[in-house]
Amino acid sequence: MTDGTQTLTIGFPTEEIVRQHNAMINSPFNLASTEWRLFTCILARIRPTDTEFAVHVIPVSEFMDLSSSNWAYEYVRDMKSSLAGRTLQLEIIPETGKRSKSGRTHRDIPLFSLLDYVEGKGCIEAQLNHQVMPYLLELTRGGQFTRSVVQELKSLKSSYAHKLYWLLSEYRFRGERTFTYNDLRYRLGMSENEYADRFNNFKARIIDKVQLELARTDLAFTYQVLRTGKKPTGIVFRYSARPLPLDPAPSATETVLEADILPTELVEQLRAIGISQDSIAELTRDACETKRYPVGYIWYVLNKSRQNVKAKIKSVGGWVFKLVRNRSLLDEYERSLEAPAAAPAGRPGAAAAPTGKKAASPAEVAAQQGWRKCLAVLEQLLGAQSITTWLKPLQPLSFQHGVLELGVPDQRIYEHIEATYVAELAEALNQVFGPGVKLAYSVTLARA
Repeated sequence: MTDGTQTLTIGFPTEEIVRQHNAMINSPFNLASTEWRLFTCILARIRPTDTEFAVHVIPVSEFMDLSSSNWAYEYVRDMKSSLAGRTLQLEIIPETGKRSKSGRTHRDIPLFSLLDYVEGKGCIEAQLNHQVMPYLLELTRGGQFTRSVVQELKSLKSSYAHKLYWLLSEYRFRGERTFTYNDLRYRLGMSENEYADRFNNFKARIIDKVQLELARTDLAFTYQVLRTGKKPTGIVFRYSARPLPLDPAPSATETVLEADILPTELVEQLRAIGISQDSIAELTRDACETKRYPVGYIWYVLNKSRQNVKAKIKSVGGWVFKLVRNRSLLDEYERSLEAPAAAPAGRPGAAAAPTGKKAASPAEVAAQQGWRKCLAVLEQLLGAQSITTWLKPLQPLSFQHGVLELGVPDQRIYEHIEATYVAELAEALNQVFGPGVKLAYSVTLARA
């Protein structure tokens, strides 16, 4: 740093994220609450880059309350015996890795190849069966997976709370999920006749109790019972969950540049036609994380909406969002790329770099794009007034090696931010850049 500048580095706690393929989440099985906690401990030890299952040693204290230690260890011995030979009915994943919407079939797969209680050491040795690998390993290739927060899962007490947390987390970006009554019972692992004609009991004993449990998590929900006449036929769950950070890439800069960003101009134009921030987050996940379609395809549909100005479209934003997510024009877009004709004026399908300006370094681009997203998160947390007065004056300088450097115009602003907004900054940085990021301020001090 040059004279007159001081650098301060602040670290924030990391947050464990676990993953399952959506086919596993929606398969008709359930576990007991302690079995779910043990399974969560195993998931927390699996890294996104793992290619095979390791043998994990898990202390009993990590998934059991040991205040009554004699009972707890006896319970774990019994649980081990029951769980060791357990098979789960799992939806078969096609070779493409993508779930088929029709004709889904299931098979029974043993969950563990090794599960043993180590006497005298108070721990479990566990290794998952290799047949479960497509549901838990290398999930970013297929794209159809869901992430959840370890801390939230470990706080849950009932088996149905665990299962429903995963089912709702799959639709985290949408904030709403609808089940028919029979489908929900099926996904919760119930037998065909269980609660089949006793909806009021199901509601009181399952849904209402799970609602109380999840009220203390990031997936607190309300629900609406759907009826045909007087007969209950389904349930709509609604919730407002914060998005989870994307999986860490080999370098933090790559995470922001390649895995997490739609071009700023594209985001602004999507907002201008009425597409909500949550819906933009879904498009970001589709295009940048799971690669369901390229970013250029979103530009293509957006340009199509401008060409159809004479058509009677009630909501341009809804029309564009539906065409993009359903990939309705994807074949047409790909054919347009093969056409020999010159590209028309305007956007050819990807954001062009501005001309006449010195190109920014990757670290500068990462900082600028990431900080812009941080401000959007902070505005939701703090309101527009705080953002305008205290946080917009900050200048993103660079993001590299897991550190975001911000320029602060004077000491007064720095001191106010340090005293007031540390927790909110930590939340925003974790959402945008991922866990483990650090923040450095470059404060230019006034000379005497």
